[in-house]
Amino acid sequence: MRVDFRPVESREMAVQLILEGKAEATPRLLYHGRRQSTFTLRMFQRHRGNGNKSPVEVRCVCEDEARVDCRGKIEVPKHIIGVKVKQKNKNLLLSSLAYVHMEPEMNVCSKDMECFHGAAIGGIDPEFLRYFSMRVVEKFSAQEFYIAGFLS
Repeated sequence: MRVDFRPVESREMAVQLILEGKAEATPRLLYHGRRQSTFTLRMFQRHRGNGNKSPVEVRCVCEDEARVDCRGKIEVPKHIIGVKVKQKNKNLLLSSLAYVHMEPEMNVCSKDMECFHGAAIGGIDPEFLRYFSMRVVEKFSAQEFYIAGFLS
């Protein structure tokens, strides 16, 4: 297995997983953007061996006017069997000006495999913040507590 983390710029990252033999990789990428920050992620999962696994999870929190562009690609050639591939992208938007773009791509030619990709974008339920701040802590702390839980 080879994992390459290649920062292209300070706000851009390319991650490439190449799995050979019966390898397993379970990376989890976290990003918390504030103000007018921009983050670009390019994720490639290339399977070159039978029976390998790569459950990948990306979680992003965007506040203010932060922007995230996440593109993930999964490749499994026709002759590879018994592979389990997952790519999840979960995003928390905390402002109406925050923006997330997700673009999954699959190039899966094998029939004997499990492949899954999913993406979700949401915010914090205002009722949660109201309830939590009334009983435990103030609203700001309740939001920070929620973010910490989301990223952990």
